[in-house]
Amino acid sequence: MNESKPTRPRQQAVQTVAELVRQIIALIVVGVAVPVLAINRYSQAEQYNFGYLVLAGSGVILIFLAGSTAMKLPAARKLDREGILTDGVIIDKWKSRGGFSSYHNLGYRYGEKNTYSAYQQVRNRTFRSFALLDKVKVRHLPNDPDASRLELG
Repeated sequence: MNESKPTRPRQQAVQTVAELVRQIIALIVVGVAVPVLAINRYSQAEQYNFGYLVLAGSGVILIFLAGSTAMKLPAARKLDREGILTDGVIIDKWKSRGGFSSYHNLGYRYGEKNTYSAYQQVRNRTFRSFALLDKVKVRHLPNDPDASRLELG
């Protein structure tokens, strides 16, 4: 009998409002601080230094990222207001790397007959606390079941 591993969920979970706000604040703080420091150092430099201009430009990129993160807030708020709780099950666990970061992901299924699946990035401690086939609570929108997140706390 040829049993293949189920495919890994492709739908990412909706982050909480608190997670998004923390990300936005961090991006804005760094996005403002980096160019201010770079411009301050550049103005004090005795010669032209391209590195300071690159740092200033990176601040603009960080502010842009804060704006794109802020665009996720309406979906998070809608899930908080209109989402319903249902039973789910952990179907996969994996770690991934991106740039200088390591991510811990939990894949889960939920809905009637476990029809829907998604994954959520979680902290290492949360990742270690779950095993495959553990039961979980999932919040999702009744009219858009792909919008979901694990209820972890």
